[in-house]
Amino acid sequence: MRARLVLLTAALLAACGGGDSTGSSKTTLVYGGVFAGEDGTEGGNFTINIVVEDSAGSGTFVVNGDPKTLSSLDVSGTSFTATGAGYTFTGTVDDTTLGGTYSSASGGGLFTGLRRLPGTTVTAYCGTHIGTRNGVPMAGAFAFAERGSSRRGVFTSVLDDPFRGYLRGTVGNPAVSLDTLAGTAVVATTGPGGFSGSYAMVAGDTGQTSGSVCRSNVASPILSVIEGVLGSFDGAEVGDFSFSLSSTGLGSSGSYKLGGIARNFLAVISGVNNQVAAFDTLVRFIGDLDTTTVSGKYSKGGSIAGRAAGLATDTMAFEKFCAQTTFYNRPEIGSFAIIVRSDSALFGLYTGGTGNAFQGDVQGVRGVDSLTSMEGQSGLVVIIPSVGNLAGYFDLLDDANDGTMSGGNCP
Repeated sequence: MRARLVLLTAALLAACGGGDSTGSSKTTLVYGGVFAGEDGTEGGNFTINIVVEDSAGSGTFVVNGDPKTLSSLDVSGTSFTATGAGYTFTGTVDDTTLGGTYSSASGGGLFTGLRRLPGTTVTAYCGTHIGTRNGVPMAGAFAFAERGSSRRGVFTSVLDDPFRGYLRGTVGNPAVSLDTLAGTAVVATTGPGGFSGSYAMVAGDTGQTSGSVCRSNVASPILSVIEGVLGSFDGAEVGDFSFSLSSTGLGSSGSYKLGGIARNFLAVISGVNNQVAAFDTLVRFIGDLDTTTVSGKYSKGGSIAGRAAGLATDTMAFEKFCAQTTFYNRPEIGSFAIIVRSDSALFGLYTGGTGNAFQGDVQGVRGVDSLTSMEGQSGLVVIIPSVGNLAGYFDLLDDANDGTMSGGNCP
C-alpha cells in the first residue's frame, strides 16, 4: 500500500500542487469523461472520483441514457481499473486526464476524460457520426468532454472499419484532430447544449457528426418505428426491413430480409443530420429521415446494390409488397416495392436495371392515382395493392420507361 501511495502521489499531486478537497483529511480527484462502444450500439459519459490516500474511489456512468454505478475502483501508480454493472474500465490517469479501454457485454470500446480542476466544470457531449468509406456506409459513436480550453474525445465505427480512436482539440476552435483520420475534421458546439461537425478523408469520402450534452434517465428511448422495403438495381432481389430508432442515436435495433432470408442488423445508428445507418456483415444501409419516411441506398459485398425506402408506422397496421418492374420498350427489369399503411399512405422505391438512372422513391395514397408519383418522373402512375397482391402500371411522359409492376407480399 505504501508503494502505491508514493507512486500515486508523485504522479497526481506533485504536478498540480494538490487535489480537490473533500472536507476531510483525504484528497479526492474528480474526472468527467465519455466512452464509445466499438460495435456502434452504446456510448455515454462517466464521473470518476479517486481518493488518493486510499488508492481507490467511486463513480457513476450512463449508457445510452441509462445511469449505472461503479462497484469498485482500484488505483496502482498511474494505472486504474473500475468495474460495475457488467462493465470494466481499464486505463491510465495523470493529474489532468485519464483514458483507456473498457469491456462490456456488447464488446466494449474506448474512453477518455478530463480532471475537474478547481473553479472548472467538465461538460460531456454524446453523439454519433455517419459517413462513407470507400463509398459504402460507415457510422458509430462520437463523444467528447470539455473543460476550460481543453477538449478530449473518442469515436468508433461499426464492424472492422478502422475509423476509431481519440479526439483532441481546443474549446472555441472547431478544428480537431482525430488520431486515425487522414484528412480534416471540425466540431463546433451549438446552443442549447448541442454539437455538430464534419470530417473529410484524403481519399474523398466524407461524414457528419452531431449530438448533445449527454443525458441520463431518458424517459422514452424509442423514438419511432420504421417499416420499409428493399430492391436491387438489377431487379433480381427484393426484400424488407424494420427499424426501432432510439432517441439517443445509439441502442437502436433493426432487421431485414433479402431473398426470403431474415437477419438482424448488428447496429442501427441515427441522429446525424436526420440520417440513419444500419450494418450487417453482408448489408449496409444509409438513408435520409424526415418526419414520416426514410429513403436511401444499401450496399452488399462492398458496393452499392440497390435502394431502400420506409414509412413510420408506430402502432399502425401495414402491408409490404415486393415486385419486379417490366418495361414495354426495353429488355431490362427493375425492382418495385412499397409499404402501405392502414391510413392508406404508401411509400416505396423503383429501379430500372443495373446502372440505370431510372430509380427513385414512390409515394402516394392507396386508391388515389392523382396523388401517387414516382420521384423525378411525370405521368400517370397506377398502383393497385390488395391483400397479398400488387399490380399496376406507369404511363410516363418518357415513353422509353413505360411499364408495369407485379408481385405480392415481400417474401
